[in-house]
Amino acid sequence: MGSPGLGQREQARTRIILGGGMFGAFTNEEVDTLVTWIDALGPENSTWLYYRFTLRIPVASRDIVSSPQDPACHHPVLAARGVDKATTSGFVAEFPDFCFDAGFPTEEQPLNAPCQSQLPDVVALWFAHIGLLENMINVPSRTATSLYSNILLVVRAQAGFAVETHIPAGMAEMTSRSSRSLVDIGLEIVSSAQWTDGVKLSCPKYVFLLTGNQGQSEESAKLAYKMLQWANRPDENLGLLLGLALAFLGLKEAVAMSHELLDEEGQAILKIIVERERKGLFKCMQDIKGMDGGHYRDLERGYCLGRAGLEKRLGKAARDKTNNFGSSIAE
Repeated sequence: MGSPGLGQREQARTRIILGGGMFGAFTNEEVDTLVTWIDALGPENSTWLYYRFTLRIPVASRDIVSSPQDPACHHPVLAARGVDKATTSGFVAEFPDFCFDAGFPTEEQPLNAPCQSQLPDVVALWFAHIGLLENMINVPSRTATSLYSNILLVVRAQAGFAVETHIPAGMAEMTSRSSRSLVDIGLEIVSSAQWTDGVKLSCPKYVFLLTGNQGQSEESAKLAYKMLQWANRPDENLGLLLGLALAFLGLKEAVAMSHELLDEEGQAILKIIVERERKGLFKCMQDIKGMDGGHYRDLERGYCLGRAGLEKRLGKAARDKTNNFGSSIAE
């Protein structure tokens, strides 16, 4: 809008309120925000006005126009296909061919609940794994298929939306969401660790900086970063990403058993999320079995990769017969 005078500001305001030419194009909250923005404009504006108003961190122009390459703070990031495929193959090469046995994964031995010294690794992997499946549903028409519809159900559970009913809630869900998401729970874990004093973790980059300062291991840092890279190519890494998502159910189960990291309500919410994710992911496993292209083999190797990384960080716990995670899988 440049630097309008009083007359120009008044004209801009009247266009978006009742009776104006653009009335109805914005919600009430958007109108309030636009009016506030218009009133903030003056004859001598600078780029700092934008950053103050949006509460964003200033970014140099050369960084804005350059091709974004860091998946921890840019979206989307599309590396050259050959490079991405080579790094993926090299990273998982150390894991041999892996096949699920008949008991997997309801018979999988649980992981230990994280202790304080393990939180830097856990927090970084927690926030990285949340983005594993998000890019798979960027094309709405795909969710009409069984596989991607089940993936959508998993992502909805992770985002804290209510269980699906026959009548869609529509946009009302965006404002009435009362349950906590995996991001909310991750922030609670960070708060319980008392690492920050009002620092805003607005993207994975700042999470990784925080966990790095708290002593995160190089190995878990590499895995967390690689997961973000793989997630940016959901078609090529379909099986791998689904396998990793399956493996990280174990991490959430371990966190849900920790009274030190979450309150009772948070534990209960996380357990519900895990159950919803598990049902959706097991349906995805069935869908992917009938697909060509080696996706199911990639799924098995993705699970092996994620599970090995988590076991190395947390170790296996003694089986608790009262833990009924996974009891509803066959339903």
